Amino acid sequence: NKTPEFVSRIAFEALLKLADPETKAGLHSEMIEQLPTELRSLAKNGTADEFSHTLNTYINGGDYQRFAVLDTIYQIDNEYVRPALINILKTAPLRPNYFQRFRHIFKLAEYRLDAEVFAIVAYRFEKEKAMYRSDSYGVHPVGGGYLRKRVYNYNPATGRYEEGGNEIAAELKRSESRIAYSSNTREYLRRRVWRSLKTLGELGDTEYVKMAVNILLQYSDADAEPVRQTTIYRWDRTNWTRISFIRNWDAYAGYLTLNHILYENSPRYELKENSKAWRCREPYKPGDPEPDVREEAFPQLWEQQPAQLLRLLLESNCRPVHHFAAKALGACPQFCAELDVTTVITLLNKPYEATVKLAFEVARHLYNPNEPDISLVLAVVNCTLDQVRAEGYRWIEEGSDRFLSHNNLIASLVLSPQPETRQFARQFLSSVTLS
Repeated sequence: NKTPEFVSRIAFEALLKLADPETKAGLHSEMIEQLPTELRSLAKNGTADEFSHTLNTYINGGDYQRFAVLDTIYQIDNEYVRPALINILKTAPLRPNYFQRFRHIFKLAEYRLDAEVFAIVAYRFEKEKAMYRSDSYGVHPVGGGYLRKRVYNYNPATGRYEEGGNEIAAELKRSESRIAYSSNTREYLRRRVWRSLKTLGELGDTEYVKMAVNILLQYSDADAEPVRQTTIYRWDRTNWTRISFIRNWDAYAGYLTLNHILYENSPRYELKENSKAWRCREPYKPGDPEPDVREEAFPQLWEQQPAQLLRLLLESNCRPVHHFAAKALGACPQFCAELDVTTVITLLNKPYEATVKLAFEVARHLYNPNEPDISLVLAVVNCTLDQVRAEGYRWIEEGSDRFLSHNNLIASLVLSPQPETRQFARQFLSSVTLS
């Protein structure tokens, strides 16, 4: 009997994990030979763009069986084929015939601890809605038509309508199913993401941080949603009065794994059992001051890898990620003390309050009034926080003679993107005699 496909995939992964470099190269070569003819040479020495173009042409030029090539490509996973796969994972719809391959690749990435692929697919599960609700009575499949969960056929012998099967379940069993990615499947996969991460964290495995970082970097400020408030009414049967309960939901409440990573130990957010979103704990409301305590899961693992926290501050475009990473990195004073001026300037230029505050605390120690670094001073007076800019103005006023000799600094102050800094420049220049 032929070995089931999923068994073959796992067996191949196990061989790769145990193999030496020479054996791995041989296994990858065998996989390349299984590719369609037009992809083989490109998988060995073509450019990533050529492979991507040819792959898309191949997939779109035939039936559902061609999509199986995506599994093979992930097994090869070299520098020529990986970029094309990454692009498909980021953009292809979670629909037939892609979804089955997404699911396979997700499970292999989970096994490999491939942080990049795991994070991309996990983010897609969070963002893309299910194709259909699992409790629906019917589904419109790709290509048209209508599938019913319960089919009733008239039996003339009994004169009654009798249940004749489940068209949805039957369709899902077909190798070329026209439906995929139900609401139950989506919920299972979303929760599986955190379960995998949590297992790593509980084992004290440093891979937890690498996997979590890649997931956090998927999110940006554009993922924020309007905050919501709902009111629930219940009857008090002792006096037959209606009692109202208000629930608040913050901007990122619907992203399960993001919240687990950032707020697993939070006093302000919670995930109730069977809930699909994190809600605010009373009395916290969106916009209230953040607590001073650390809120993330497995804080000790983050402190063991402060460079990963710095990576988040340098690369993330998501406010809650910055607030988490800045607070956690602040608990690593020795690492912060070793940051160079270029890195601190980059952090000062970020639009996030928590990151700018942390960067300025480091900048205080780097600043030398006798030999001021002009780029550092400009980063301070051009940052987004009023109180930090005020400190920069004070530096300039206290060393006015020294700063006036730097024409580039004066010009930069006058042309600053911050109106308060431009105003300071006018007042500063009018209060001194230019030489």
